[in-house]
Amino acid sequence: MDQQIEKRKPFDGLDTFILRVTDVAGTGRWYKEVLGLEEIWTDMETGLIVLDSGNTISLTLWKTDQAPTVNNNITPFPIFKSSDILQSHAMLQSAGARVSEIKEDAFVRSFVFYDPEGNQLEACQVK
Repeated sequence: MDQQIEKRKPFDGLDTFILRVTDVAGTGRWYKEVLGLEEIWTDMETGLIVLDSGNTISLTLWKTDQAPTVNNNITPFPIFKSSDILQSHAMLQSAGARVSEIKEDAFVRSFVFYDPEGNQLEACQVK
């Protein structure tokens, strides 16, 4: 094997996280109003909205004709970073979002919450 061959990764990073929703416009409005995410791009013909998550990975809401189903054991979900988990929790509760209690271990505080379509989301604060 040639020692001169540079080891390379096949990708430069993760581009977007896709959540399937039945109501792209309405759910997109919730992500903008409640979570404060900014819209980067919209294509209603294709049925998607791309949102700026605050870092290099965007969040894409993509239309599906089937209601999303959540299986907490195997369904992938995004986790949002928070510098103040108590404030994040209180803000989501006051906005009417369904939220769990805050859980804490030696390294992180976190809670689960749901968008209007029932997609599971999570927020965490590293200690």
